[in-house]
Amino acid sequence: MRKLIIYSLMVLVFGCAKRTEHIAQGPEKTLLILPAKDEACLTATDFSATESMVTFEWKKAANVDTYEIQVTNFLDGTVVTKRTTADHIALPLPKGTPFKWKVVSISSSDNQMVSSDTWRFYNSSPGLVAHVPFPAELLSPKFGETIAFQTGKADFTWKGSDIDKDIAYYAFYLGTDANQLQLVSKEIKSETVTGVTVKANTRYFWKVSTTDKRGNISESEISQFMVK
Repeated sequence: MRKLIIYSLMVLVFGCAKRTEHIAQGPEKTLLILPAKDEACLTATDFSATESMVTFEWKKAANVDTYEIQVTNFLDGTVVTKRTTADHIALPLPKGTPFKWKVVSISSSDNQMVSSDTWRFYNSSPGLVAHVPFPAELLSPKFGETIAFQTGKADFTWKGSDIDKDIAYYAFYLGTDANQLQLVSKEIKSETVTGVTVKANTRYFWKVSTTDKRGNISESEISQFMVK
């Protein structure tokens, strides 16, 4: 009887211990601070005649060993990627150029990572009085989305942004070949196009160009979706 009681106690103790094992938590998503979202960066310092040193800041996140910052040049598509253990970093970037950036939180202990939101900014330059609009953000259909073929029509939405707040109009392009998109509608005043004809069992690609009142033009990235 005594042996049975001891065995029962051992089962109880080890059973409780098993339930309180440490469960590794993944890295926390960080919050971006500077450069501010959809604004001109005016705090950069001269690095060369064509580049300035831009300081990026974000909030420290829990369970993170390393941060990876990714800065994309909207004009030529180049991406600068750097890793750091700090919550800030300074990078030389071309003046008078629009960028987008994000920070990936990495936990090396469990090989997990999570990305922050993506912000856009304009690296200003002396004497610059007009900014090219940011490339439109394509919202719907989402990249890689499959939509149902019902009426043979599809609706498209996007979001435009311009530091100077002088967007004049948009142009909408669509096609089945990403390298040969066709202009479907131009001088669009809103951020949507409705009732566009599509075919079933077809993959489509689309983009939007933005023109401001000074004639500056930017083009969005190319998105794609499938009609079933």
